[in-house]
Amino acid sequence: MLRATSVYPDNEGKTPNSSTPTRPERRGVSRLRVIDEAKAKVPVIDLADLLCGPGKMRRTGQRWVAKCPLPDHDERTPSFTVFPATNSWHCFGACQRGGDVVDLAAAAWGYGSGEMAMAAADLLHEFGHEIPPRSASWYAKQKRQKPIRDAIDRARFDHLRRRLFR
Repeated sequence: MLRATSVYPDNEGKTPNSSTPTRPERRGVSRLRVIDEAKAKVPVIDLADLLCGPGKMRRTGQRWVAKCPLPDHDERTPSFTVFPATNSWHCFGACQRGGDVVDLAAAAWGYGSGEMAMAAADLLHEFGHEIPPRSASWYAKQKRQKPIRDAIDRARFDHLRRRLFR
């Protein structure tokens, strides 16, 4: 039987408990593709300028500052800072939040933590970039799982019908 370390040569000699994974993250579709695409194509400074409004950001040294554009933060002093060198941002005011361009889009547009891929897709669309297509494995997985999903839906419907019409 082959061990995972022999299949992936870059992990040769690593123990199974090391921090480096010895197998792929998941089968099927990865949401990381659209998130990585958004991080690569959209700079934080452009999104921050769009959210804060044109001419509202001020350059101080190698960073840009403005009032925080997030909806749950109202202050009069500029506490929102963009670091173009690292393509990141941080709010030093009441928010105490920070991150990359996808985190800023999710925070500003009201997406939850499980909706980062949607925020990244919205971000790409907002700046006129193409959203990467889903891979063929995603469609194969959907086709493979369709009978199971249909059976679950049928069982749920039958159960609710029996409870309703006793």
